[in-house]
Amino acid sequence: MGAGLVWPVKEEDIRVDQFEIPKYWPRLCAVDFGMDHPFAAVWIAWDRDTDTIYLYDCYRKSRKSEGRSVSIAEHASAIKHRGEWIPCVWPHDMNQEEPKSCKSLSQLFRDEGVNMRPEQFSNPPASGETEGDIGVEVGVQSILDRMGIGTFKVFSHLDLWFSEFRSYHRDIDGKLVKLRDDLMAATRYGAQSTRFAYTQPVRRAKAVQLRGVSNW
Repeated sequence: MGAGLVWPVKEEDIRVDQFEIPKYWPRLCAVDFGMDHPFAAVWIAWDRDTDTIYLYDCYRKSRKSEGRSVSIAEHASAIKHRGEWIPCVWPHDMNQEEPKSCKSLSQLFRDEGVNMRPEQFSNPPASGETEGDIGVEVGVQSILDRMGIGTFKVFSHLDLWFSEFRSYHRDIDGKLVKLRDDLMAATRYGAQSTRFAYTQPVRRAKAVQLRGVSNW
């Protein structure tokens, strides 16, 4: 393993035209948050019949935009706009506390109404284990494997995602270059977390008991 693209596959092999996601496909949001790099989020849908992951939306914004600081509330609004019910996977560095509030970053997003997962991201547990680790390479390889067999697809209009994809690479020592990789990191969290995806809950109307009417 040396310098080169992390996922050396042809874009046309993973691109797919945008289509309406079936309601019975579970969905998931995954975010990457850092104090010194942009906030990123991706949304995936999982076709369980074919075990295919579809990345259908993405979002990335720097800490400062148009000369102003971007707030957590703004990021949260972007997430909720795409479906408040969708569960959100988050990395371990969101356990760190925000100095002013003394609350963890993940809790601040919860306070804004984002459906954050109770626990931080972890890879699927190995056979016989109850909990997975947070290693990077296992997720990178899993996505590469999926790309190779056609079970990882990305909606073709997501130019921002493909821009990062083209520059996602390793250095001469084979290490991942952590530069403009925010969406790629979020993608890894999402692809490794399909076990937490679910479909939109159905709200049932409450039965109304008419006054003076009884059942015999």
